Amino acid sequence: MKTIITLTIVIISLLTLDCLIQNTEDTVNHLVNYCSVPRYAPYIYIKNVTSSAIILGVTDPNDPGQVTAYAVHYWGYRSGKEPAVLPEDRNFGKSVFSPVGPYVIDGLKSGFVYCADVTAINNCGHGPFCVACFENVTTLS
Repeated sequence: MKTIITLTIVIISLLTLDCLIQNTEDTVNHLVNYCSVPRYAPYIYIKNVTSSAIILGVTDPNDPGQVTAYAVHYWGYRSGKEPAVLPEDRNFGKSVFSPVGPYVIDGLKSGFVYCADVTAINNCGHGPFCVACFENVTTLS
């Protein structure tokens, strides 16, 4: 009787271990196939600048389904002023875009010099992964 109980426990343990290994393999495959940095990063460029917005252009990353959103963190300061001295002389924020756009960073202050980091978020919500940045873009006065 003791041998049967021990044998049963060993079989259950082996089945549990096999299931755990299979789930781990599936999780790793999911992460490798769907949760990685985009293989072909998009090219992001400045398309236009107005007094209150910077319009970005984004080329097709040629990697469908990898990027689910873009986030832009921007910061700026009044042209001709020392950065970050007075609150009215600085501006910063964040914009989030879907992969299809439009890619407009709006609500900016006129006559400010802006810098930004553009990041991509993949379809598992991981990231963001930096894909572009720009510096010293001055909005029109």
